Amino acid sequence: MINHKKAQIAINLFVIGTFVVCLLALLSFSTNSNKAKFNFYGVSALQEENTKIEQARYNEYFQLITTNKEFQCSSQDICNCPRINSIYNDLIIKDKNINDLILNNPSCLDKSSFKLSLSKFMKTLSDTNSIYVNSKCNCKDNCQQYADVLVETGCDYNIDPYLLLSIIMQESQCISSAENKNPDSSDCGLMQVNTKSFEECNKLKSEIDYSINQAVNLLEDKSDKECTFTGGKYSESTVLCDASNLMLNSGCTRSIVYSGWAAKIRGYNGWGSGGESYYPELVLERYLELKGLKEKLSVQEIKSSANNIQVNYNSETNVLLNNIQ
Repeated sequence: MINHKKAQIAINLFVIGTFVVCLLALLSFSTNSNKAKFNFYGVSALQEENTKIEQARYNEYFQLITTNKEFQCSSQDICNCPRINSIYNDLIIKDKNINDLILNNPSCLDKSSFKLSLSKFMKTLSDTNSIYVNSKCNCKDNCQQYADVLVETGCDYNIDPYLLLSIIMQESQCISSAENKNPDSSDCGLMQVNTKSFEECNKLKSEIDYSINQAVNLLEDKSDKECTFTGGKYSESTVLCDASNLMLNSGCTRSIVYSGWAAKIRGYNGWGSGGESYYPELVLERYLELKGLKEKLSVQEIKSSANNIQVNYNSETNVLLNNIQ
């Protein structure tokens, strides 16, 4: 009888122990589902989950670019663009830094001769229909007038007039009456200064001195801090450099850090201007070509050298690939 009771107690303890172990296993499964999934279903299930996550991220990205919503592209989000420095930040040409080259033109010591030589050069560009980085200078009979103002203004502000000429060719092809109408404003004159005033626009188109001076003031006012241009967005630590919108045409193809005059030129055009994601590269490359410091390059060649980062979406593996050239 005693032995029977001892056996019953042992059986009861075994049943209770088994129940407790099963209960603990169940609790562990319910409170740590991800780990449990991995343990019970293996690597294939985990990969399937990751694929779903990547697909959701792509759907979010696609939704953003198709609805024109603004978003911050950084290394932490779906764009995952690495940051690189623009090749024009501290480019050395003929043993001279490009930033120093822009600020010092020895020809300014003799403005009269400089005006004459620049006018002849512009007239040649106009008469021969010459193309520099996909832009022309159609100054025609106004070449001398434009050259005079460029030399006076550029030398006074210590900015190489050839850089201003490069911006003019980019903005208006050297046509003073050029006007680009936006929904609530217009870009007017040789350097396409933005204004909401009809009277101001006419003044920018008709008064060359005023037009170029206004543009140079804007250019000088732009921050020359180091700023990052990425997918139409920009940042400099917590300091924003200028107004910006999402750039749909470039999406998240590169994350470029601009500094010095490259940053000023980027700011002049706007850090999120649609269709001009390579604006500093085109202006600075043309500037160097106009001065005879570099051989002519096509726009595609310039973009290829400047676009050191390409980010592509591979729909088969649902992975964002960063290809650093």
